[in-house]
Amino acid sequence: MARRSKKEVIQAKIDKLEAQIVSYQEKSVALQQEQEKLQDDLNEIIKAEKEAEEAAKLEEVMKAFKKSGKSMEEIMTFLQS
Repeated sequence: MARRSKKEVIQAKIDKLEAQIVSYQEKSVALQQEQEKLQDDLNEIIKAEKEAEEAAKLEEVMKAFKKSGKSMEEIMTFLQS
C-alpha cells in the first residue's frame, strides 16, 4: 500500500473542512429559518395581546357609557369639547 504524500494528506484535510463548512452553513440556514418562524409567532402573539388589551379597554368604556345614562350625542359632545 502506497503511502500518501503530504500534499494528499493536506488536500484531504481541506476537503474534510470544506464538507464541514457546507454542513454548518446548511445548519445555519435552518436555524435562521427557525428563528424567523419563531419571531413571526412571537409577533402574532404580541399583536393578539394588544388587540385583547384594546378590546378590554373598549369594553370598560362601553360599561361606563351604559352606566352613565348619557346619550351617544351627549358623550360625543363631551369628548369633542
